[in-house]
Formats: sequence, C-alpha cells, structure tokens
Amino acid sequence: MDDPVAELRPLLFSIAYRMLGSASDAEDIVQEAFLRFHRESRRGTEIASPKAWLSTVTTRLAIN
Repeated sequence: MDDPVAELRPLLFSIAYRMLGSASDAEDIVQEAFLRFHRESRRGTEIASPKAWLSTVTTRLAIN
C-alpha cells in the first residue's frame, strides 16, 4: 500500500469490532478515527506513532 496508515485499518477494525460486536458500528468508528488522524496531521500535529495514536482513538471512540 502507498499509505502506511491505511495498513492499520484491519487492526483498528478488529479493536472496534471486539468492543462493539457490530461490523457497521466498528467501520464507523474506524472512519472517525482516520478523520481525526488526518485532521490533526493537517493542523501540523506531529504524531510519533500513528499505530498507537489510532489504536487509542479507536478504543476511546468505541467506549463512548
């Protein structure tokens, strides 16, 4: 893949799916996490570990 962050989609989906039990809800959570990631990147926020950042955001979104 050209985008290394997109390679994290299966991991993020599995986190959200395990927490929510719904594929459609999990996909919504993953999309929101990626939107937040790209929003922060455009603002100039340096994210040292996209994997850790996205995993945390996905988990927190699923809890809410």
